[in-house]
Amino acid sequence: MADPVCPVAVSHMEIVSRTQRSFKVIAHRGASGYAPENTLASFEKGLDLGADMLELDIHMSKDSELVVIHDATLERTTNGSGYIKNYSLKELKQFDASKGFDAYRGERIPSLQEVFDLAKKRAAFAIEIKNCPILYPDIEKNLVHLIEQNDLVDDALVITFYHPSLKEITRLNPDIQTGILYTAALIEPWKAAESVGATALHPHYAYTFPEMIKEAHKRHYLVHPWTINSVADMEQWLEYGVDGITSDFPDSLKARYLAHQHHQAA
Repeated sequence: MADPVCPVAVSHMEIVSRTQRSFKVIAHRGASGYAPENTLASFEKGLDLGADMLELDIHMSKDSELVVIHDATLERTTNGSGYIKNYSLKELKQFDASKGFDAYRGERIPSLQEVFDLAKKRAAFAIEIKNCPILYPDIEKNLVHLIEQNDLVDDALVITFYHPSLKEITRLNPDIQTGILYTAALIEPWKAAESVGATALHPHYAYTFPEMIKEAHKRHYLVHPWTINSVADMEQWLEYGVDGITSDFPDSLKARYLAHQHHQAA
């Protein structure tokens, strides 16, 4: 039963070699510190501010379209109400997704395809499947199909708190990278990652520390903590040697990373 572990380990080493552990500025729901989260405006802003990767969340509409929004319901970020799953994509498009950002009135909930059309060849994607507490049948299959259709297998990282979804993604296409999201203080998070074939760890930053990062790297896992917004914390976690940081302010993170690189080279 231990044999299947070997290909996973090889895959980890291949990923590390391919990326050369290049640091990733990950824009959290786009540049959500400046524009309404998970909208095309926020993703465009993230690209303009130097993001290497766009982090986003997906749910599935009534007509099985993958839509980009964080919550299972509409109230917090739009002028609509109710569950995403009860609306078709066309119906979801009627809602204004600019809540809290008056300058962006008229922004709509984008489909995942629209985000791909905007940003592919400009950045990579960290795609969070929101599959709990509401389970969306076939969301993994639909996501893999869309990633393959857009030739993004090498530029997509699928993440989720619902780890069984990652096992299904790997079953459907083992070349797609996956990462476990978690908020608990897991003593050996790589064991949870290994159990579902994941290649990256996406912990809340409070649960990352130098020894854990070093051990994860020894085991060929990438470490991308979230969500770090203060300059002091950015500098601290850059010192820890993480492989990327998720932030609402990609420009600030980019500046801190470049300063860190300059300091190391001096």
